[in-house]
Amino acid sequence: MPAEVVSSKTVAIRVVSALVILLVLLWLFSTSLFIPIRIYREIYIGNIFVAVIAFIFALKAEELASPLSNEVSLRFRLNSQKIGGSLKWGLRLISLAVLYVGLHGVLFQILTWYFEHNVSSTIYNSVFVVTGSVIVYQVIKAITS
Repeated sequence: MPAEVVSSKTVAIRVVSALVILLVLLWLFSTSLFIPIRIYREIYIGNIFVAVIAFIFALKAEELASPLSNEVSLRFRLNSQKIGGSLKWGLRLISLAVLYVGLHGVLFQILTWYFEHNVSSTIYNSVFVVTGSVIVYQVIKAITS
């Protein structure tokens, strides 16, 4: 059976659709479909589901950079490498925001096993702020290169 040949536009549409579905699932499993079965201390099955969905989102977002940069560079006749680098880091920033929300139920609770609540909160937020700052720098670097 021959392999299916698809355009970058089709791939981009498929990946964006998958990302939207994952965001809806993330929201549903964080709220109305949260499974309150405790695994250990304050970590629940619902927290694990949300964390897994957040990781899947981050992986799928990486797939979007190449087809999206191809489409943007073709449509607007821009430098493909500059667009690709900017989009890649921009998508990573979006993934970081999703991971911040998705991993909170697991990582924050693990931190509270070892530190006080306010210290755990500071550590959790600091890691994501520093990572976000590095990603923003990379976006600016990609745009200005």
